[in-house]
Amino acid sequence: FQIKQKNVEERAIKEAATSVNGFAIRSSVWNKTLPSDRVAMNIRLNLEYDRDFFEKDESDWKTYVWYENKCGLTKLRDNDPESKPELMPGQVNHLWLRIAIKDKNPEEAVERCAHVTQIYFFETIIKFLRLLRVMSFC
Repeated sequence: FQIKQKNVEERAIKEAATSVNGFAIRSSVWNKTLPSDRVAMNIRLNLEYDRDFFEKDESDWKTYVWYENKCGLTKLRDNDPESKPELMPGQVNHLWLRIAIKDKNPEEAVERCAHVTQIYFFETIIKFLRLLRVMSFC
C-alpha cells in the first residue's frame, strides 16, 4: 500500500472537520485506488446530526476528491465498480469544500460549514482524524 501525501491528507481532514456541522462523512472504497496526491471521501447532507440513516439510498452519498490545492464532486460511487474519478458534469474543482457543495445543497448546510465558532470541537475532530490516519492509505 501507499500512504497519502501528508499535505493532501491534512487538507481533507480539516475540511471534513468543518463539514460535520451540516454533513455526514464516511470513507470511500475509492480512496485506496487513487494516487497518493488525492483523498476521496463520501459526503451526504445531515442537518439533524443523524448517526445512522434509516434510508439506505447510496445516491444520497456523493464522493468528493481532494488534491493539494482543490476539491470537487466526482462521478465515483462506492457501489459502482465502473465509476470514474472524473468531475460530475457541470462541476469544477474549488479551493474549499464549502464552495464545491454550495450549488447542490441547502443554504443552511453550507452556512454551517462556514461557522468556526465551535473551534475546540473542530480541533478535537482534527486530532482524532490525525490519530486514526483514516485518509492516509491508498
